[in-house]
Amino acid sequence: MDVLVVDPGELGELLTTLLTQYGLKAAQVQTGQQALRIAFDARPAVVVIEADLGDASGLDLAELLQRELGCKIVLTHPPGLGANAPSSSLGAKPDARTRMGGLDAAFSRPFRSLALIETVARLANKVPGTRGVTPAWDDPTAKTAANSSSLPSTEGPAIDEFTDLTEAGDDDDLFVPEDDPVVTAPAKEQTGPIPINLDDDDDDGVAHGRPTTGSFSPGELIELWNRIKIRRDDIGSSSPAPREPDREGVLGPRVLADLLDAFHQGLTTGELWLERGPGRRVLLLKSGVLVGARSNLVGEDLVSLMAKRGVLSVDDGAKVERLVRSGAFHTAAAGLIALELVSPPVLRGLVEEHVRRVAIGALAWRGGSYRVTLEGRAAKEPVAAKVFVGDAIVHSMLVTESDAALLEMAPDDARFGPATDSGYGLEHLNLSPAEARVVVAMDGTKTIGDLVALCQPLPPRVVRGLAAALFCLHLARLVGRGPASARKISFF
Repeated sequence: MDVLVVDPGELGELLTTLLTQYGLKAAQVQTGQQALRIAFDARPAVVVIEADLGDASGLDLAELLQRELGCKIVLTHPPGLGANAPSSSLGAKPDARTRMGGLDAAFSRPFRSLALIETVARLANKVPGTRGVTPAWDDPTAKTAANSSSLPSTEGPAIDEFTDLTEAGDDDDLFVPEDDPVVTAPAKEQTGPIPINLDDDDDDGVAHGRPTTGSFSPGELIELWNRIKIRRDDIGSSSPAPREPDREGVLGPRVLADLLDAFHQGLTTGELWLERGPGRRVLLLKSGVLVGARSNLVGEDLVSLMAKRGVLSVDDGAKVERLVRSGAFHTAAAGLIALELVSPPVLRGLVEEHVRRVAIGALAWRGGSYRVTLEGRAAKEPVAAKVFVGDAIVHSMLVTESDAALLEMAPDDARFGPATDSGYGLEHLNLSPAEARVVVAMDGTKTIGDLVALCQPLPPRVVRGLAAALFCLHLARLVGRGPASARKISFF
């Protein structure tokens, strides 16, 4: 094995997928105990460890694997990992900052995933110099596959389906129906990057009955390591072979939101390809921002949107589409610029609306598959949109989640307050004044029921949706359930 990723979150899953696409043999585990067992058997060249693990300190685990197995260590950690953190009995180093200096590399979130991948490839001695292995987009096979599965802006026949994203009422409103429509062909159900499944109840004498939320002390980690060594030396390896992630994963709205969030946290430039039967959407990301989108659903292309807004005539729109399909222009936006059919400011605004609509439609898909590629066309968009990932997630939740789902995520007795160390800021959210008032009032002293009463005439689902979305984005944290013991309700 080249790389073992020890990370319980979505960013770990994304990194594992991208490392595999770069040609590295990578697998993911979620806990320190699993990491010790797999590392003993697979002897990875490099271990990427998240500092915040559920059952152990990432720093303690890193030092142990570095010392016992000689693994190269890359640590990922939240911003401001304290210089005053307690020292570890695994070494004599006094604080977290000094201890990190003894590792091979450390990345503070948010970081650019491509930089981490290049560092890992270099540490694994995969290629000379500073570059990683051959990127997936430079693979001729991958290029041929991408060209053959094209989208309507150069890219094959459009799919006419009852689209997930339809208008109701005001022409500018986005609404997704409760009943999720299906396209004509079944979606490919392929397993995505899955953490290694380990049976914690096998008879290996290792830390049975320990609560998963507990934390091994440095001494307990050493004891656990020694017990694993004794058991493996006596009877040989009994752990299942590490499973490499597939290039495709099962698509769902929460999975997609988590992947978009991971792209933002990693400041990665790349593409998300989303498929459900013949339907296909592609979201282009650059530095954690949505800069472009493609869709082969009828009526979900840029030219259709411009015709609907009255900016482009039917004849001009047909002309642009013909030129794009003939290969004269790579995208409709490039053709519109070359033919000077619309002014740049108007075009930029419509491109951003198009990107936002495709993203929200993608987040509404239930079922299907996704795949991730790096770099690609995001860096070459003729008119780059600037749609923040957080904004797309918030507004997709407001229009795609059912009332019942929002009530489950933000019940009446839940109290939310501001969170720290989020990769997002409120400036990343395109909130209306009424929505901004809800966010300001979410200070931990009021329940969701209080906010619903205070923020009328906003519908309750908007209040619940904002709370649930901010919680998913780590902009809000759950303070507690039930009325506050000392009620201090502010009225703006």
